[in-house]
Amino acid sequence: MKLGYGHRIEGKGRKHPFDVLSPMAQSLIGEQWEQACRELELERSASPAIANAGHALAEFIKTRRQPLETQQQVSWLLDHFPCLTLSQIAVVIGVSRPQVSRYVAQRAKDRGEKAAVWEQTRSTYPSHPGDLGLFLQPTKFKG
Repeated sequence: MKLGYGHRIEGKGRKHPFDVLSPMAQSLIGEQWEQACRELELERSASPAIANAGHALAEFIKTRRQPLETQQQVSWLLDHFPCLTLSQIAVVIGVSRPQVSRYVAQRAKDRGEKAAVWEQTRSTYPSHPGDLGLFLQPTKFKG
């Protein structure tokens, strides 16, 4: 905002502020967008776990009559690829890590679990891609 890239609207009756991007910011985003997309694709293809999860999710989505919402994609990945970190799930789906974290917390709440318990359970899985072994393979799902 200080650099002239936009401004924040704090309106009456608004629950949340609204940010507006200036033409200069829109131009900057337009210039950098393709590079950011290429970097994201490189990140996706660099990790076998991310590549396998992305491929499996894409195959599962093909079997569906209707597209999966982002929250459903997060849940599917948690169920079938429990070794993925929240950041890796975000890369697979193409959303932010905080958004994935919110969906994980909501899922835990819906199931009557605590997100901290879920995190402890996940920590028993290997953290290094080379140690994943069988965890790289998705569990079977019924279409």
